[in-house]
Amino acid sequence: MAQAGVRLLAAPAVYRVMHAPFVFVRAAPSTDAEVLSMLDVGACVSVDAVCRGWVRTATLPCARALPDSKPRAGGWVLVDGASLGLGALLEPVSPYA
Repeated sequence: MAQAGVRLLAAPAVYRVMHAPFVFVRAAPSTDAEVLSMLDVGACVSVDAVCRGWVRTATLPCARALPDSKPRAGGWVLVDGASLGLGALLEPVSPYA
């Protein structure tokens, strides 16, 4: 089922986690959505879609899974946490971002 406002990227983009010590990967592009895992500062992740300031990870290769989490094929990460008082969370590192 497609989510409203989701734009698929023509080619995958790569983003690097800038916020220490980590950022949350969520089930949907919302701070209220279930936390699936965490990405540590410095981790790079391939993304395949964007939605209202969030990026969707293609996979979670560098993620720390939560203790009771099931394996999943990606999730959503907020790019700029300014509205939460956090500043930049991710930065694009590929020319397609």
